[in-house]
Amino acid sequence: FRLPIGRNSVLLVSGRQSFINLLFAGRIRVEDCPLYYDFNDYNISYIIKPSTSDIVTADLYFGSDKLSGDAPKFNYYAKGGWGNSLASLRWDHKSGDFSMRQQLYASGNNSDLHTIVSGAKMATKSRISDYAYSSSYGFGPYSASLDASFYKVLPQDPTVEDLYSVQDQNQDEQRAVELSAGLSRKTELSGSFSLTPKLKLSMYHLASHKTYFQVDPGISAELNLYKSGKFSLNAGYKHQNLTQTGMTNTGMPIEFHLLAGDYSKPQASLY
Repeated sequence: FRLPIGRNSVLLVSGRQSFINLLFAGRIRVEDCPLYYDFNDYNISYIIKPSTSDIVTADLYFGSDKLSGDAPKFNYYAKGGWGNSLASLRWDHKSGDFSMRQQLYASGNNSDLHTIVSGAKMATKSRISDYAYSSSYGFGPYSASLDASFYKVLPQDPTVEDLYSVQDQNQDEQRAVELSAGLSRKTELSGSFSLTPKLKLSMYHLASHKTYFQVDPGISAELNLYKSGKFSLNAGYKHQNLTQTGMTNTGMPIEFHLLAGDYSKPQASLY
């Protein structure tokens, strides 16, 4: 849905809602056990162009999935859900050879899984929130970036309940701050070949008073084949302070995030 508002702004609204359960309730089965699934996502964007050099964009997004299954002959029932959310405010500016992007955003992901097996109940939940400021600048062959992120992470927090007791692991919430600055310069070596060395400096600090200083160098080579396309090669050294567990990398309830520091050191790799 697109709604122009005045001469220089527009409102964009989109959404999806599944009706799988309404249309096929009880008909989707796995080993003769009914399976229920539902998903939705909604997005709202407001874009305003106050001048020929500036664009301001505000975004809101929310999406969720729900899955449940029932196997009476095995005395088993399970249901789970996971969702994502984002709120963002971005300012893009371009004037001559100078370009700039400033962005504030908050994002979140959460999952929740409940099972009942022979009367015993188990629940496990996890979530991650990221509150960040991100900026990038370009002037001729130079590019620079400044970023700041605040993470709140709850790894899987299981609770088991039976007729006689309740066992709650009371998993602690992890918190960390990451600050970084980057710089690169593109050098044209010929009309079709260029090299871009890059350098990123970071400081990663956990609430448990652990601090890591990180240096990530890199280089990019690009060959412009014009009408045939472009060929690029990248190499460097990169740190990773946030790890996702699991086997599918899709963010399902069996997967969750961990911050480096309390359980393991930050990961690093050559690429």
